[in-house]
Amino acid sequence: MGSDRDYRRRYRADLVAQFVQLPGRESVQVVSAHDSARYRAMLMGFRLDPKVAPFIAIIFIIVFGYLILLVSESILNTIGGIIFATTSGRIGAPVAIIGYLLYGFLGLYTLAIFVRIVFSWIGASYANRLMRFLFRATEPLLGPLRRTIPPVGMFDISPIVAFLILWLCQSAVAGTLLRGWPLGFF
Repeated sequence: MGSDRDYRRRYRADLVAQFVQLPGRESVQVVSAHDSARYRAMLMGFRLDPKVAPFIAIIFIIVFGYLILLVSESILNTIGGIIFATTSGRIGAPVAIIGYLLYGFLGLYTLAIFVRIVFSWIGASYANRLMRFLFRATEPLLGPLRRTIPPVGMFDISPIVAFLILWLCQSAVAGTLLRGWPLGFF
């Protein structure tokens, strides 16, 4: 225990900003001293050595890159579906436009719940503007589910039930409003 305390004290005492010297330019601050200490404290809270921070950063970049791809795919498929429905000249185009909008909204809402879960794992607080938005957007579904469904041990399974509900709603929209229309364009 003593070595862990010394380890934390040594890294929290390191409040000097990290700089990168670019050739022909002045120093550019990469990470402030406050942020550096905060990231180290967060890693130590997960019982991780700050030496693995580059590996953790790569994993976060991959996960958030994948989330960005999913969000852009959902938005582009919704826009592509609306354009396809308006230019097709088919009779059910107004219903298909509503279906594409609902299908895209349900997909984005599912991603918002997933991002909220990931942010809660990495310790993002309610003071974070994005976390506040995600909380306000997803709590109308997750709150009643959390009050209704008891946790399994220490795990809250309400997001899993929310994913199931949203998947069923997306399937219902695809089977009714978008019957005979393509779902994926990208």
